[in-house]
Amino acid sequence: MATPYLILTDSLGTPYSFPASLFLADDSSQMRSSIQDLVYAHGGKQVADGFVAPRKVSITGDFYADSGVAFETAWRALVKAIFKGGKLTIFSDTVPRYIEVANPAIDSEWEHWPNFKRLTITFNAAFPFWVDETELNPHDHMAGAGNMSPLDLTASEHIVLPTIEIAADQGANLPSIRLTNPNDSGKTLRYDNPAFLIGSTLIINAGDGTIKLNGNDAIEYFVSGAFLRLQPKVNTIAYVGNACTITVKYRRLYL
Repeated sequence: MATPYLILTDSLGTPYSFPASLFLADDSSQMRSSIQDLVYAHGGKQVADGFVAPRKVSITGDFYADSGVAFETAWRALVKAIFKGGKLTIFSDTVPRYIEVANPAIDSEWEHWPNFKRLTITFNAAFPFWVDETELNPHDHMAGAGNMSPLDLTASEHIVLPTIEIAADQGANLPSIRLTNPNDSGKTLRYDNPAFLIGSTLIINAGDGTIKLNGNDAIEYFVSGAFLRLQPKVNTIAYVGNACTITVKYRRLYL
């Protein structure tokens, strides 16, 4: 089996390629779980929410160079890169994906001074999933109420929180809209805003829990319901409202 070739890309888009002698080690995940004992009965009751907890991602292996001077240069480049954190990817992965990592802990031991260390780097991953490198953004031109095109998330391993953009670009104001995902127990989002006029764009970011109209906070017009989620299967969202264009942006998730 080929050694994974790891790349860490910081927030400015600058990549750092880990030496091939370093490879991905611990990449475990865990569901939040807390079982409370039942009184006067066998067993217990799960009281945690069952969502995936933050995880740790470790990179380990040998870090070396031909000379002490070369080692010092390479070591400084490594340290600077990992303390920036960013998107960790595996080069030539079967599915192009990344995980956001930060706040590294470094455990190193000299194997041969001054140019050979045994090294383990452990990152925190606050968002515990590997994420599709490519964002999908299908859109539908809605003439009015109806079902949007199906969204196939069968390849995703968990629920996805999408960003939904609704553009009033079809010659109609949108004073009241409703979105429902019958594939997620019929969860519905209702939004009533008389200022949602022709030429405006509404952005509903379920991941951040925000709603903005033309870039301005407009969550006070979120009348009822919940932010929509996409289940790891085919989802067909139902729309109620006037003519518009709806774009759903999402990335599949992997453990």
